[in-house]
Amino acid sequence: ARQLMADLKALELRPNEVIYNAMMDVCAKCGKADEARSYLSEMRADGVQPSLVTYNTCISAFSRIGDSNTCMELLQEMRHDNLKPDKISYNGCINAFGNTGNWPAALTLFRGMMTAGVEPDVISYTSCICALEQSNEWQKALELLADMRARGLRPGEIALRVCTRMCAKNDKWMEVQVILNEMDSEGFLPPPVAMGRGGAGRGMA
Repeated sequence: ARQLMADLKALELRPNEVIYNAMMDVCAKCGKADEARSYLSEMRADGVQPSLVTYNTCISAFSRIGDSNTCMELLQEMRHDNLKPDKISYNGCINAFGNTGNWPAALTLFRGMMTAGVEPDVISYTSCICALEQSNEWQKALELLADMRARGLRPGEIALRVCTRMCAKNDKWMEVQVILNEMDSEGFLPPPVAMGRGGAGRGMA
């Protein structure tokens, strides 16, 4: 990516937003978050205005490595540039909190996106549920699952598997069976379980 950018400038070709975004996306997928952010600074220096896509790409880079502090900094920078964060922006930050198990921050931001008028999607809910697992907050996870359904969203396989693990860990076998039934109706592969109390499954991966 760096060589391509150097070649463009050597040919006196001015990189535009699309090129910068593409370079940042490559960095994000290669785990080079700091380099992605350096492109953000570089494009400003070149007089190229960052867009919503630019910021979301950079947030994604830091979300992948669980750097929630930088994700939140970028969210603030986005607002300072008069850009309104969208679902992708918020989901990237929530996912970063989820990767480190910081469920209070994940839920605070989750509520904040709704206050800002941005409707959460399945990814938003799933990221919060995953954050809750590390602290074994099974009741809050089930509340999110119920809220997801109430909003007309269908929980995905990841959210259901995580909730199954938490419920089984806390001997909530009735809840486990309900989720397993839902997974079966959706055609999802349930987590491997052994028989526990009440005929539901125990233990899994």
